[in-house]
Formats: sequence, structure tokens, C-alpha cells
Amino acid sequence: MLPDADRAVTGRLENAVCAACSCLCDDIVLEYRDDGALESVARACEIGERWLRAPRRLAPAATVRGDPIDLDVAIERAARMLIDARAPLVEVASSTTLEASRAAWLLADRIGAAVAAGSDGASRTEAGFDDRSGLDVPEAGATLGEIRAHADLVVFWEADPLRTHPRHLERYSFDPMLRSGRARRLVVIDCASRLAANLTAARAAETVLLATVPLATVPLATVPLATAGPDADGDDRACRAAALELCSHVRMRLLDDARAADGDARAADGDARAADGDARAADDDARAADGDARAADDDAGRLAGAIRAARHAHFFLGLHAADDSLLRDGLHDLAARLRTRTRVTVSALGDATHLRAARETAVWLGVAARPAIAPSGADAILVIGSPSRSAHAAASADVVATTIRIAEAADAGADAGVAFVVPGLDPRLDATIVRSDGVHLTLCGRSRGRAGGPRGVSDPTARILDALAARVEASS
Repeated sequence: MLPDADRAVTGRLENAVCAACSCLCDDIVLEYRDDGALESVARACEIGERWLRAPRRLAPAATVRGDPIDLDVAIERAARMLIDARAPLVEVASSTTLEASRAAWLLADRIGAAVAAGSDGASRTEAGFDDRSGLDVPEAGATLGEIRAHADLVVFWEADPLRTHPRHLERYSFDPMLRSGRARRLVVIDCASRLAANLTAARAAETVLLATVPLATVPLATVPLATAGPDADGDDRACRAAALELCSHVRMRLLDDARAADGDARAADGDARAADGDARAADDDARAADGDARAADDDAGRLAGAIRAARHAHFFLGLHAADDSLLRDGLHDLAARLRTRTRVTVSALGDATHLRAARETAVWLGVAARPAIAPSGADAILVIGSPSRSAHAAASADVVATTIRIAEAADAGADAGVAFVVPGLDPRLDATIVRSDGVHLTLCGRSRGRAGGPRGVSDPTARILDALAARVEASS
């Protein structure tokens, strides 16, 4: 039996993390009864409360072809499958903690397995658009805390946080006044203007966010990409083309302005740099006035003017926009070219795959998170979390592969040779999850400002993987 497996979490958990969406709100308050049942939830949105109240069992269980089996016997059998395999594959698929990801990569290294991190089935939006956690475009990244405190222009590009991430505006992107005293502006770019319609309705109803600030106090502008969104068959080609055209026109306008100013600025650059600190306050007002004066009546001109007038402009991309590599590359190029005048940052308003921990640990441990063999050639597959298409491809290939699954009860199917049922990203775990902006959070929360030991249960997934590694080590 694994240590700590049957311990119940009781009492009050403050600052617990809700993993229902990529916001990962870390201010949730949970009350558990003496029998470990959840009694009350505070501060969660409707989506979060539904996710938090879903029944989960902390103690792991095991099955073979759907039939229950003793946990220790299952670990022994799974370890033997991995030891006997000639071409094993380890895939960290989704919703894994930092501890579980680290244990998975170390086990893969021990058995010489090929590795994958949600390689085919997961959206790229979760990892900051690249497979190395955004490390190749650092100038285009920002934490949600930075955005909340400093971004005076927030652009939602084909994203509707009121529907998909209900607390996003409240926690990260709404404050009408920044720490610097500058006002924040919101811009919505969308085919069907869903967010614009929702925000307009909320403003008309005098909706209040942050408990005290009415939504109507935040300036809102809308930029339609097309007359309609995707059709009934999901074809959004017109919207994609309009998005790329808008991005291209905005870049051309801003870069033309920058080139025109660059010739005059180079001659006086030495003197200007010395006086830059004093001049910036006055320059901000001048840039804002200049942006409003020079912006054309068209959408590209208005958006370019808003970016030109901003100190920090952040783009939140929805799922379709974030998967558009040309749009991402265009915004990253804009960030690189304008960094001396306006800070432009980009992130995805992504789904809840929570792959950042897996990808970051792969980087830290020097793991190339790509299969070294074709998935169809694997004869034993260990999948942690919901599998991507690569694991499904292996299971249906000519090579007969044995499958070991470690997943939540809803994901653990009867097709696996050995399946371990674990609680996933349960808020009662004393384990670390990595937010899409790279911030590390403890699932069970910690009393801020007070030292204390673990109040939750260690991650069963990590403990199972450690036990597998110990069996492999003992047999070598």
C-alpha cells in the first residue's frame, strides 16, 4: 500500500486552486467535513464550483481490463510490462502536476523509453504556443500578474472569457486603473462579437466586478473581423483570413511610423537616453494624443492607434486564434519590433489541458518531448492523464502494445492492460501545478505569510510512478 493513500483531508482549505480552466484561480476556500466530504465552496465561478464538487476519491485504485486488482499487484504487473518491453513509450498527456511529470520523465529515462508530452492530441495554446514553454519568444510573454498591474491596453482576439473563463476579467484583466494611475482600455476583436455582446449586456445591467467597480467604467472598443463567425460546419476560413489581414495592416501602420521616427531619433539618441526618465510622463500624453489624431477611421488604424498610445499592450488569443501560426508569428514579430516604444505581449486564453508542468520539467531534465520512435512501433505504452492521438495510434497499430494508464476515473478505460485511477488535479493534493504563464501554484493552497507543513495529500500519480521506478531499479 502506498503511504498517505487513505488519509482524509478535513477542515478548511484557504487559497486552494481550481483547475477547471486555465485561469487556475488560487483564492478558493473549501470546507471539508470530518468524513472528508466537501461541504462548501467559496469564490469559485459556476464552472469552477461544478468541477470542484465532482466526486473524486483521493486513494488510488487499480484495474486490469476493467476488473479491480490490488494496488501493489498492479504496480508489480505494470513494472514487469515496462521491463519486458523492447520499445516502451511514456506520454505525459494532460492535467499532471510538476511532481508527477518529473517522476514520469525520470522513469522514462530509467527504462530507455521514447517520450511525448501531449504531442498530437493537445492544443498548443496551453504551453504559450511553443513546445518549450515559450522560451524562444521571451519578449512576447507576460505573467497574469504583470498584465493585471501594467497592461493599459488589453485585446481579446476571438476570445470570450465571460463564457469560458468567468473570473478572468475580475482577477487579471479588468481593473480600470493601473498602479501607475493610467487607465486601462479593452478591445474586442471577434468574428461574431460574442464577447462584445456579452460585455455590452453586462454593462447595461450595471454588472459589478471586483465587488466595487462597475463594468461600465472600463472603456470598450470592438473590431469586427467579418459579418459572421464560423458557419454551421465550423468553417471559419473567412474569419481566419480577416484576422491575418487585420494583423498585417496593423503591423504595417505601426512599423511605418517606427521607421519614420527612427531616422530622426538616431541622431539625438545619446541625449534622449539621458533625459528619457524625465520625458516619459509627458511623452505618454503626447503619444496618446498622437495616436488618437493619426488613427484612421478604419479598424486597423484604430487598433494601431490604441497600441501606439499604450505602454503595455497584451493580446489574449482564443483557441482558434492561438492555433493560427501566422497570426501568432505576426504578433510576436510586432512585439520584437516595437519593444523600445510599446511592450506588446501575447498569451492564449487556453483550455484546461494543463500541460505546462510536463513541458517545463522536460526542459529542466533535458528531455526532448518528442517520440524517438513512431508511436505505432511502441510495444508498451505508459500514459499519464488523458491520452493524445499518439497513444491511440499505437494502440490500433500492427504492433500489439500493452497499455498502462494513470488517469482520473472518467478517463480510465477498460481497454488498458493495467489502469490506475487517481484523483487528477484535486485541490486536496499537496502538489504543484504550473499556470500557463509559468507561475507555480500549490493545489491545496498555503496560508500566505505563515509557515507550515503540508495540509494536503501527496500526489498519488507521482507515488505510483516512483513505485514503478523502484521496481524497475530493483530488477536491474
